[in-house]
Amino acid sequence: MIAREGRSVGARGEAGAVLRRWLEENIDLFLPRVGASAHPVEHMLRLSEMSLILLGMSRRSVAGDECYGAWAKKMACILADGLRAVEEPIVAEFSARSPGVRALLIAFPALEICTATRFRTHDLVDRALESGNSDHRSGTDLELAFARDVAGLHACRATISAEFAKVACGGATSRVMGRRELYDLSHLVFYATRMGRRKPGWNAVQAASVRQRLRTGGAARLRARDLDPAAEAVMGLLMAGFPPCVFVDEATAALSVAAETFGYVPAQSPEAGQMSHRLRHYHSTLVGLSALAEFERLQTTAGR
Repeated sequence: MIAREGRSVGARGEAGAVLRRWLEENIDLFLPRVGASAHPVEHMLRLSEMSLILLGMSRRSVAGDECYGAWAKKMACILADGLRAVEEPIVAEFSARSPGVRALLIAFPALEICTATRFRTHDLVDRALESGNSDHRSGTDLELAFARDVAGLHACRATISAEFAKVACGGATSRVMGRRELYDLSHLVFYATRMGRRKPGWNAVQAASVRQRLRTGGAARLRARDLDPAAEAVMGLLMAGFPPCVFVDEATAALSVAAETFGYVPAQSPEAGQMSHRLRHYHSTLVGLSALAEFERLQTTAGR
């Protein structure tokens, strides 16, 4: 299959190798630290983000997907080993935080799934995730609900389905979603599918609305050369099992070109301001790699 912009599937695979190398070289951004960082919450955020990407990438292998699946499991083992060295103080600190911050403990169950091992603090993490608000009405409560789901404590499907009915499927609209809205909808898909590990569980009307909004919203961000939310839209579409489309082809081609040009996926973020080069681009590189992995998974599955 030759994709649009002249980018072959093989070229995307080569770009994926480039992005994996960048993340390996910058693994210290994700390894947990206690006391050595001025922003331990931000550090735990990066760890949880990468853990969830690895959770998606390490799910059941398909022919031709070994490079991504094996890499994800290798990286998960590195992160888990680093976390074991400091897990007690991290769990103690984050167990006492607000629901949105406490939800960052999702790194523990995510890495347990990826590595098929348990942390010493497994029961303490479960207890921390169980405590606190459980009505899930705010964004942070949704994150905590998903953390409980990944930990195997309570499924969040009913809660997410209600959010799709309110947020994603509030009637037909020709308005293209804004950047933040696109992130929020993509995240709902991640939660519904457990990072691609289960079917979304929505009805036909919701599915059609989600697909249309991710495609048009993602295409708008791609036209603006804003690759971070565009990559998340690709992830959402492919993790949900939607068929390939022009946007997915063009977005993964653009991610491939960016990887080959820069060695990472450059971010276009209004918050990037004074961030260091590595902090500015880590998230776009992480989700860019995930989008390419999902694209390759689609191609290898279709070719079986």
